[in-house]
Amino acid sequence: MADTLLVTGANGYVALHVIKEAIALGYKVVGTVRSVAAAEKVMAIFPDSSSQLQIVQLHDITKPSDFEKAFDKFKIGAVINTASPLINNPRDVKADVLDPAIKSGVAILEASARYAGPQLRRVIHVGSFASTLDLSLGLAPGKTYSPSDWNQLTYDESANGGHRTAYIGSKALAEKRMWHWMKENTPAFDLVSVDPAAIFGPHVGLIDLDHLNISTQMIWELVVPSPNPPPYNSGHLGVWVDVRDVSAALLAAVNVPEAGGERFLVAQRCHWQLVRDEARRVLPELQNRIDAGEPSAWLAAQATTYDVDGSKVSKILGVQYRSLGDCLKDSYKQLLEAEKKKMIHLSIFYKMDS
Repeated sequence: MADTLLVTGANGYVALHVIKEAIALGYKVVGTVRSVAAAEKVMAIFPDSSSQLQIVQLHDITKPSDFEKAFDKFKIGAVINTASPLINNPRDVKADVLDPAIKSGVAILEASARYAGPQLRRVIHVGSFASTLDLSLGLAPGKTYSPSDWNQLTYDESANGGHRTAYIGSKALAEKRMWHWMKENTPAFDLVSVDPAAIFGPHVGLIDLDHLNISTQMIWELVVPSPNPPPYNSGHLGVWVDVRDVSAALLAAVNVPEAGGERFLVAQRCHWQLVRDEARRVLPELQNRIDAGEPSAWLAAQATTYDVDGSKVSKILGVQYRSLGDCLKDSYKQLLEAEKKKMIHLSIFYKMDS
């Protein structure tokens, strides 16, 4: 077992699940964040874990030298790289999206090679299903995406195709550059890439309905439509995965020898109508809040959309996928509880104000 893990982007949705499970498994964890507020958030979520959890603040994840303090203070056995620059409304997709994504991926590899020491065995990168998605195929009926597929967008195509294309292209370009770096530099450690689909599931810690991450906002939008819904809600939801399954895959990849040098697509097939059907089925209280749409229409849609093969994560890493119903039940229960608390606070506020 790698006794100490470095988890970048420690205050993120996936990273908090990784930290929670890693601590439960007996690991020591060093988490990196980019602000004091983020560090305080993480430590507040794990108040009784100071003996297993340390937080290091970085300024720029695109610079290898910024990671030196994390590697110098602790003997890191494996890195789980969840950090990725994300700007929702970039002014310049090259400067704000493409270049930071590519540079940050290489930076963690260079930092690992420079500062980690011989005990580091593996860097595990959190990529995206976008790295495999071929936009030129559209919905690609009859196509089954697998870890052997690659997004073929070039840098220029990504830069000139709009915000969505830039984001999708950045994921592929960043991962490709990391594999290229590994081939060129042949470090003592190996690389694993875990590429999840749209990530749903409950959060670790409290959630704020006014500041949800994009994927959680996507499913909450079905219950409480907003004036400015996420653009993804109007598109095809082809694949999904539970955040807890992503966390399980990342931690399994730490110690499974056969995972070295592999890409894992962590994904199951999905459709917006299936989300509606399952949410209304597992939580009857949502039947009056989520529009029924066209029940079971997702069955016919399977013939007109791509499929996905995420079985490699089960075969090699031993991770068994949760069902969409279980995922949505846990997610919506947490969201509904947050809504209830918010309404109570608002009612108290209005009473005091009146």
